[in-house]
Amino acid sequence: MNRANYPNLFIVGAAKSGTTSLHHYLSHSPEIYFSPVKEPCYFGSDIDIEKFHVNVKRAAKQDLIDYYKKNRVLTDRHILYTQKMSDYLWLFSNIGDEKVIGEASTCYLYSKMAAAEIFEFNPLSKIIIILRNPVERALSHYFMRYNAGREKIGDPFKAIKNDMDKREKAWGAAGNYFELGLYFEQVQRYYEFFPKEQICILMMDDLKKDPSKLLGKVSSFLGVSDKFIRDVKLAKKNTPKKPRSHFLQIFSHNFLANRVIGLIPDTIKNELKNIWYKNDQNRYEHLSQNERKILKRLYHEDISKLEIMLNIDLTCWK
Repeated sequence: MNRANYPNLFIVGAAKSGTTSLHHYLSHSPEIYFSPVKEPCYFGSDIDIEKFHVNVKRAAKQDLIDYYKKNRVLTDRHILYTQKMSDYLWLFSNIGDEKVIGEASTCYLYSKMAAAEIFEFNPLSKIIIILRNPVERALSHYFMRYNAGREKIGDPFKAIKNDMDKREKAWGAAGNYFELGLYFEQVQRYYEFFPKEQICILMMDDLKKDPSKLLGKVSSFLGVSDKFIRDVKLAKKNTPKKPRSHFLQIFSHNFLANRVIGLIPDTIKNELKNIWYKNDQNRYEHLSQNERKILKRLYHEDISKLEIMLNIDLTCWK
């Protein structure tokens, strides 16, 4: 592959902060090519897949080329942990005349190595970081794992506190509900390598409040036309959902995933998900006012440092 066709756009996180919606909207631009795997997770050599949960490890070790041979076409997939450079570049082998070539792996923000490795790979890359109120981010992350059967504690505050007490904080080894919201050092790593004009900081609140305005800002940052925005259905891509039985969800995640689910085609899996999951619009009412205050105090110092670095007002988070 011509080095000029290497990826030059990285949406690096934060996790549970709107990267899926942003990726979905931008994919409608004819000037932007995205990897068919939203999160190929190639960079970040400090991410050790041997520490992952067994079912996540199964996906992490899946041979990418073999996966697409079985699926026959470059169908969209949310995440695969790509191990080889040749596989990673293969994801971009169908590039046409698009000027922006991108992917969106949220592990890149938490990784201590990804910023340096992306810079070494392509120092002209543009970096997009979208952030969210860290308390809301932690809660959203908790419910994602709980509803998937990967978290057994039914009380979010207790689960977050329990997770904070774990000694191992590697990506995939714990929920890291709290730690993933400590944005200061994570964002700072990108400013250490990339010029500030190559970094775009966004807020999830702005994406929800006025997606057209935010997409206009991103289009200008990327140097692409904003005409595609008129044709995009501006709706949140990931809506809160919960399984119809948490007990059966845990059973499915721990006992069926390796034996059955991997044999089911993605199209059928998506249909089953639509049946199995129901809307969960009241998830954010599960923290008491006092619990919120405790988490806000824990984030206060990090938010203050982030405000100074980015020269923005984040009082609403504190």
